[in-house]
Amino acid sequence: MNALALHNVCLSFADGDERVHALDHVSLTIAAGELVAVSGASGSGKSSLLAVAGALRTPESGQVVIGDSDITAASPRERAAIRRRDLGFVFQQSNLFEALTSTDQLLYQAQLAGIPRATARVTAAELLAAVGISDKADRRPGQLSGGERQRVGIARALINSPRVILADEPTSALDAARAREIVQLLRDQTHQRQVATVMVTHDRDILAEADRVVTIRDGRIVDNGAP
Repeated sequence: MNALALHNVCLSFADGDERVHALDHVSLTIAAGELVAVSGASGSGKSSLLAVAGALRTPESGQVVIGDSDITAASPRERAAIRRRDLGFVFQQSNLFEALTSTDQLLYQAQLAGIPRATARVTAAELLAAVGISDKADRRPGQLSGGERQRVGIARALINSPRVILADEPTSALDAARAREIVQLLRDQTHQRQVATVMVTHDRDILAEADRVVTIRDGRIVDNGAP
């Protein structure tokens, strides 16, 4: 079953007197339980694709579907609810709150998603164990390595049981060994939890860890990675 689908999506922005086509009739489907890496040069449209898929930008035309819900024409309030309910985000930098412990990072996100605190505590403990840092549950970001912070970020993205995870260059601040570990962890959690994961990356060394590699160039998908 497809968890995320973009159908003929177009998005452009002004550049002086011209308009640049960030996404030019892009169509892409991601199945539940599939990790798809999106590769392309800077300015190719990778970030725009994530913004549209993440209900952060409204396309000028086309359709965006999460699960069985067409979110294309959703209002700003509806989009915020969709992000809290159906989406998880993993960032280039972990974007953790410096004052919060690993557990509290997850509990704060769960609160935004409306998850009861008692339920969230149980889920947070399970997720921190799943990403291999249950022994760091009471540590703050300054007490964690870069790889450990990204593990917390992955756990945080999963706390609301999302349909889709959007990961924006999640290994850019890591060395090669830790980068591979993080992508393998992301892939394993994607498979186990049957979430659809879209990972934008410049790092060609980790593409082999993905289930499928999609290549984007000048706002168009030139290879959808299908066998």
